[in-house]
Amino acid sequence: MSLKSFDKFCEKIIMGEPDPIYRKEIFDERQNQVRSKLIIEALTVFGAAVSLNTLIMDCGLKWCEGYFAPIALIIALCYMYWLIRVVKKGALFGVEGTAKAEHNAGTVIGMSIVYWLLIFLNEDREIYIFRDGMLSEFFVMMLFYVIAVVCGVATLVLAHKEKKRVKAEEAREDTPEKQ
Repeated sequence: MSLKSFDKFCEKIIMGEPDPIYRKEIFDERQNQVRSKLIIEALTVFGAAVSLNTLIMDCGLKWCEGYFAPIALIIALCYMYWLIRVVKKGALFGVEGTAKAEHNAGTVIGMSIVYWLLIFLNEDREIYIFRDGMLSEFFVMMLFYVIAVVCGVATLVLAHKEKKRVKAEEAREDTPEKQ
């Protein structure tokens, strides 16, 4: 590679347009306000739920083997709550389209499936739903992964519907009005 072609390569990297997946997602002002409000709401619900869970488990009503798995489950439930609320308010997708949301949903689905495989292919793993009168960490973490996949699939379905809506809207704008 000559010095001139290396300079062009570096210029392309520095000045070039980044891939849409890696660009910052752009929302309009209404969407920014709605998303900020809903993020604060979901984090408040998360904090209250984790505090209540810790209080209950420390007071002797331990319902799960460990402390991490219930917190992971609460995270997934709060994310699902946030996703439902943000979809109802129409602020899930940014102005530039659905590429970022689709990428994030695919990552969540992929990671959840890989973790399922790692857990189920581990021969030393004993699969229990209940152990010593409590839910097993295995079962609670499987619930976490199921909820993560459900949220990812829901996001992909919503992105597909959004693309169809935008395409239909563009088609309406392109057709001339009959007078």
